[in-house]
Amino acid sequence: MIIEDLVRTGRYLREGGLPPEQLLLLISDVNSSQVRNFFQHIFVVELSPNGDGDAKSLAMQVWGQEIQPDRAKKKTVFQPDLGKAVAAPFVFPGGNPIHPQGVYGVPAFPVFEKHLSAFINSAKSVADFLRGRLARCQSIKLDDSTVDLIATSLHHEVVKSNPLRSSKPLGLVLLVDASTESSPYQYVSDETERTIGHSLFLDNKFISPRSDIVLELYSKSKVEEGRQSGTRTGCCTICGGESDAGMVSIYCKSWPWFLPTWTCPIPHGGKGDIAEGVALDEPCYEALNIGASYFDKVTSPVDSIVTRELFSPVSDREGRRTIEHKSIGDLTTIYGSALLLPILEFAEINPEERREFGEGLRYRLNRNESSLNHITQVLGFEAAIPIDVEEEIYRLTLVYYSGDASRGDIHLRCIIEDVVPTVVHKLQQLARSTARNIPNLCREVMPGCSEKQQVWHANRFQYIPFLLARAYGGAFVWDQLQSVFRRVPLNIDRPTANIAHRISSLTRNFPNTQYDVREEVLFYLAFLDFVQTYNDTIAEGDLPPMAMRDWKDLLVVVTESPPEEMAFESATELGFACGAVVRQFSRQYWNVTKTGSEGKDYLRHRIIAFGSDLSPDAVWKKALPTMFNVELKLRDLRLADDFKRRIGVLLNRCDDAQEEIRSSRDGFMAAFWSGYSLQKTNKVKQDEQPVALGAIE
Repeated sequence: MIIEDLVRTGRYLREGGLPPEQLLLLISDVNSSQVRNFFQHIFVVELSPNGDGDAKSLAMQVWGQEIQPDRAKKKTVFQPDLGKAVAAPFVFPGGNPIHPQGVYGVPAFPVFEKHLSAFINSAKSVADFLRGRLARCQSIKLDDSTVDLIATSLHHEVVKSNPLRSSKPLGLVLLVDASTESSPYQYVSDETERTIGHSLFLDNKFISPRSDIVLELYSKSKVEEGRQSGTRTGCCTICGGESDAGMVSIYCKSWPWFLPTWTCPIPHGGKGDIAEGVALDEPCYEALNIGASYFDKVTSPVDSIVTRELFSPVSDREGRRTIEHKSIGDLTTIYGSALLLPILEFAEINPEERREFGEGLRYRLNRNESSLNHITQVLGFEAAIPIDVEEEIYRLTLVYYSGDASRGDIHLRCIIEDVVPTVVHKLQQLARSTARNIPNLCREVMPGCSEKQQVWHANRFQYIPFLLARAYGGAFVWDQLQSVFRRVPLNIDRPTANIAHRISSLTRNFPNTQYDVREEVLFYLAFLDFVQTYNDTIAEGDLPPMAMRDWKDLLVVVTESPPEEMAFESATELGFACGAVVRQFSRQYWNVTKTGSEGKDYLRHRIIAFGSDLSPDAVWKKALPTMFNVELKLRDLRLADDFKRRIGVLLNRCDDAQEEIRSSRDGFMAAFWSGYSLQKTNKVKQDEQPVALGAIE
């Protein structure tokens, strides 16, 4: 259950040495880009430390500065001073933000343009604003006379500063009471980066937050929000503990996946009924708030390279081209998140290890941290885990979803639990190895491929979800992704069929589509190598047979072995040999039919009828025997005896294996185009044997 993982994560973060300031940044919205402009206009009202009901407004403050994110552009954004911002934690109000929302931990109230306009018009508008919010803030109690005094003082300060002149008329009102030891604010003698103003009541004193108390009050306010959505007696659903205060519903603004307004397909019930299903005690609820906030912070969109593959038709190359030309904004955004937890229960781990593990989780919030192992290539979204957690005692839970989380509109794509970090590490090495091999394979398969194109292909091939989506199709990618994390052997049948169908959709316009065919061959050969390495080094259990041997070994068999000794282990390998031989002949045919600088393509001119496909029967019943007929008709075309014998051997092998070829049509054709695409550039004289294969044309 995701809720349980969130609670466990929150407990480790709370136990693991996260200072109050960082916890406040985590569980509130002060570090969100959505609220940064509120800190451009800060109105701090200091209550008298004598408790006599007096109050004074400090001059308007600006907590932050304008920065220029991109030096090439003049546009600036406001960057809040987070050291000060944690003194006034709040959540961006949902629903109608003009009205009071939820429960306030400390009296820090965001104000919008409509509020500021009303504040300038009258002190009564300020008082009405404050009363509505103070009724939802349990950490401070003020009588009506004090509220009116605050309203008058704040009214004058807003009129004086007039934040409406700003292009972003947003602000924050903060009421400061530092009169007792339990107050969330205190007086200090020295001004620091964290102080939020000079006291107007005490000379040479500055106001500073007590972050631990601010955190405590803010956390209790979140519990109260859950309590307002339902309580019950009994045991906590997660830890089994009991409390005289009763169990609290899991309604939590930090976890909007569970909303009381949800009605379809199964309603959660009214607000008061939520607790009847799942309810938590206060420690678990506070941990849920932390864990859910953490989940949001480590969630990233799936890379656009993977997203395009997920929504591309798997068997139609032209349909895929349509998706490639679409803006990524037109495709559904899929998000991914990874939770890392130990197998042992919280109580079974000693406090020191809990603290160290909590620190490791904390590092994941800073994605530039040097102690992190980035596993983006394996998961498909930006993610990292501490380097020292590759032991078998830890597990990852991966969550993929789409939709608008802020509205509870969640479409859960996949949850993969109990992922062993060592498996992730091995898959990461495999992904990097696959990407490193791509430039060399590009040079072999795609003549004239530039370095830029090689890098472009290698960048795509480094993502395991990309490989699985393109091979198996978006409908199967989640099952296959789960398989690789479970070390289940991969079968090549479906990917081979998909690749063969994509090539088939291109051959009708061959050779104009030759580049696209070679690109499909590039993927086929790279994926075969990926699957072979994965099955040999990571997978466990009975391994399915591979489609064919390594293409370099097959080229040696086709070109260097004596014709009568050519041995093939499957119909797929036979298809590869046919493709290699047809390509050798096609090169000579192009040369002898050349008029000017252009010759005729053998397959298009002699074998593939207009608008038709190339089938296995067409290969061994037409493409191979027609070579002898063409030699008789074209006097400038002479085939070496060794080459003729190879054609004859292949014809006999195909005749003997015709039933196997028909049952393995997709494998035969995918391999045919692979052999066809792998050729050298060496030029030969017409009276010489065709060149050996093994490099690009």
